[in-house]
Amino acid sequence: MKRVRGSSLDPQTNTSVEDRGTQPHWHSLYSLFAIFNLVTIIVAVALNYFVSSLYEDTMVEVQQWEEQLNWYARLEQLPDAIYTPSQDVFVSHDVEEKSATMRNALREFNRQMDVTRDKVKILKEDLLLRYLEEIRMKTMAMAAEAELVFLHLTNNEMGKASEHSLALGREYNAIMDSFRQLTDHVHAIQSEHLTQHMAYAKRWKQIERGFIGFMMLLTIGAVVYVFRLSRQTEAGTQEKEQNLAALQQSEERLRRIATNLPHSMIYQYLLRPD
Repeated sequence: MKRVRGSSLDPQTNTSVEDRGTQPHWHSLYSLFAIFNLVTIIVAVALNYFVSSLYEDTMVEVQQWEEQLNWYARLEQLPDAIYTPSQDVFVSHDVEEKSATMRNALREFNRQMDVTRDKVKILKEDLLLRYLEEIRMKTMAMAAEAELVFLHLTNNEMGKASEHSLALGREYNAIMDSFRQLTDHVHAIQSEHLTQHMAYAKRWKQIERGFIGFMMLLTIGAVVYVFRLSRQTEAGTQEKEQNLAALQQSEERLRRIATNLPHSMIYQYLLRPD
């Protein structure tokens, strides 16, 4: 009977071997799909964090430039405190008081200028430092004109005092022009940096969207592939079931035929040499 059991008439043995050879490894597919989704989420989160960091850094830099403009705005008010006493003295005629007020304002200006220069040095913007140095020199020139105004008023030389007062006014206007140039330059730098940062962040945002779109396409493709594979597997399973049913029917017919045959013919068939 070994000949019969080892033949193609043993459907259970053949079917189990064939199932192991053709059945898809679903646990492997699901594991790969889960890993793929995990990698997609990690990369998408990392890109989103990076782009968000770029926007945050841009906002921090904008705030830093705004703070710097506030430095210059406070510094711009100090030359007026130097200029005003030299004009008021023509009305009050109190040279000693106005000259003391002007000198105090000049000391405060120099102190604030030193603080501002130290802050700007950190930014490594040489042009801004040159603007500040130019403003300092013009302010010192204006203070020198103010000292001459006070000197001539002390000597009752109104004509010369008036001439130096006009020169002082020109120095003051030149200082204000330098401050306007300084703030315009800061606005230009701020705009340029902001444009660069936004363009850089926009490129990375496009990369993020492209990656997400690509991953979505891959995900859709993977789902379609798994769906088609499941359909093929289902069709293969149905075909195997049909073949198994046909084999069982054939075995049943052979058994009926063998039952009707004489025993002598069966023994001769089984004991026949190969």
